[in-house]
Amino acid sequence: MARLTLSLLVLMLAVVAVAEGLREIGPKKCCFRFNDKVVSKERVVDYTKTSQRCSKSAILLKTVAG
Repeated sequence: MARLTLSLLVLMLAVVAVAEGLREIGPKKCCFRFNDKVVSKERVVDYTKTSQRCSKSAILLKTVAG
């Protein structure tokens, strides 16, 4: 009985470890299409730089609707 309990505990820990390891494999946001048009700074609400792990660096602009 103790051997079965220990085996189940090890199996559950392995599942949790694998799930946590897969969580952060790559960056969350990368750009694959780019815009070369000028955006008025009055329309920009926020900006975020893409991760250094992306193939190309970029800045994501959040603009007001309209």
